[in-house]
Amino acid sequence: MSEQELKRLKRSEILEIMISQTNAVKAMRAELEQTKLQLEEYKAKVSEQNDTITRLRAGIVNGPAESEDESRQMDAIYKQIEQKLHRQRARIKELEAEVASLKQDRIASISEAESMEDATIHLNMLLEDAKRATEAYGRRAASAKSDRGEFE
Repeated sequence: MSEQELKRLKRSEILEIMISQTNAVKAMRAELEQTKLQLEEYKAKVSEQNDTITRLRAGIVNGPAESEDESRQMDAIYKQIEQKLHRQRARIKELEAEVASLKQDRIASISEAESMEDATIHLNMLLEDAKRATEAYGRRAASAKSDRGEFE
């Protein structure tokens, strides 16, 4: 929004814009918190699966000689776990990218809200200056009339 467009807005319109931006920021914060919780859950699952993989590998390397069937079953389980781990790592990356995007959106919204707040303050100062100038002009006009002997 350009400065001229901003100056044309009424105070109520500016306040409505600021309220809508505040609500948008609140919604983004809630979504960010939800995403952070999901990310933590996925990290916990990945950690559990890493522990399982480590235990499975230790059992395969250090364990007693296994039968052919047990070895195949362990390999199948290991592949399934690796596939799940791969999918969850991909999901974690997606969530991290989403969190970064939400942070950038939030920063942009906050910056925009602050600039709107600055513009509102500036407009209020201009309004107060105009009121003071009008009052001063009125006093001078009244003073000039009284000096000339004119009365209302």
